Amino acid sequence: MSIKVIFSDLDDTLLNSEKKITEYSRRIFMKCKEKGIKIGYVTSRTCRKLPELLEGMPCDFLAAYNGAWLWMDGKIYSQKTIPYEDGLRLIRKLEKSSGLGNVCAYFEPYIYWEGVIQDSRSDQKIGTELEAYWAPFQRIRVRNVSLREIESLLTEAPEYICAYEQGNDVFMEHRDCEKGFVVNDILKAYGLTGQEAVAFGDSVGDLSMLQACDRSVAQEIVLASAKEICESHDADGVAKYLEDCLFSSLSIKSHKLVKTSLKNEDGIVLLEDVKGRAPLIAFDEKKIYDQKVKHFSAYVIREEETKEVAEALFCHALEQSKEEVADCVGRLAET
Repeated sequence: MSIKVIFSDLDDTLLNSEKKITEYSRRIFMKCKEKGIKIGYVTSRTCRKLPELLEGMPCDFLAAYNGAWLWMDGKIYSQKTIPYEDGLRLIRKLEKSSGLGNVCAYFEPYIYWEGVIQDSRSDQKIGTELEAYWAPFQRIRVRNVSLREIESLLTEAPEYICAYEQGNDVFMEHRDCEKGFVVNDILKAYGLTGQEAVAFGDSVGDLSMLQACDRSVAQEIVLASAKEICESHDADGVAKYLEDCLFSSLSIKSHKLVKTSLKNEDGIVLLEDVKGRAPLIAFDEKKIYDQKVKHFSAYVIREEETKEVAEALFCHALEQSKEEVADCVGRLAET
C-alpha cells in the first residue's frame, strides 16, 4: 500500500543536534504534503517550544506529552490527563517530601515551576496558587530525585498514573500517554490503517509508535521493532528516506542522464569549500597525483585558459551531440 500518513518523533529524529529542522527536510516534507499525505509529529516535549521548532513545516496533527495533548486539523482533539483533584493531591504530597522547588506541573497553557505559575506562551508569572486553576494536568515532574526515593508516595497515587525516570528526574503521566495509543487514535480519526503509515523514531520511547505502523524506520540499530534503518538526525535521515521512498523516480540515476564510466557514488556534486583541504595542481601533475591518492576528489586541478585546439574540439563534439545534451540538461533541470 502507498504511504498516506507520516508519524515522526522530533528530538534526535527530525531535529538535528542544534535542535533545528533543515531546509532540505522542510522541502521534502512539503513535497509529501503536496502528494496529499497526512503529516504529524508525536513527541514527549511540552507544547511550549513546538510552534518555534516546527515553523514552516506542514502539520496536520501534533501530539505532545507522549499523547496527553493531541491537536488535529486546527483544534484540540483529545487529552489524556491527570484529573485536577488527583493531581493537586499528589503534588502537595510530593512537595512535602521533596521540597517546594523540586515539584513541577504542566497544565496547558500553564506551567507550575518552583512554586510559581507561568504562562508557557509568554513566560509571564501569573500567580502562585494552584488551587486557583481548576484544570487537569498533562504531566507532573519531580526534579533531582529517583523513583526509589519517592516509591512509597507513589503507592498512594491512583492506578492510572504511570511514573518513569528520565535523566535525573521522575515524570508522572496518565498511563495511556503512550505513542502507540495516540498513533492508533489518529489512524482511526482519518479512517486509515497501520499499513498506510510510516513512523520514524530513535529511542525506546518510540517503540509502540513504530510497532503501530507497517513501515517503521529507526536511526538506531538497537531498536529491534523497527523494520528499517535510516541515516542519523544530523544527516537528514528521515527526509532522505522519504525522498528515496516517494520520489526516487525523479532521481538522476533513474533518468539515466549521464553516459559515463564513473561509478554512481562518484557522480555527486558537493558544494563545499575545499580550500586548504585538497591541493591545487596543474593538469600536467594529474598523473603523478593519481598514483599517490585513492580517489580523484583528493585534489583540485587548477583552471587554465582553454587552448584554441581544445576549444575547437569541444565545440565540434557539442555540435555532434547537441540534441542529446539538450535533452539531458532539460531532464536534469526538471529533476
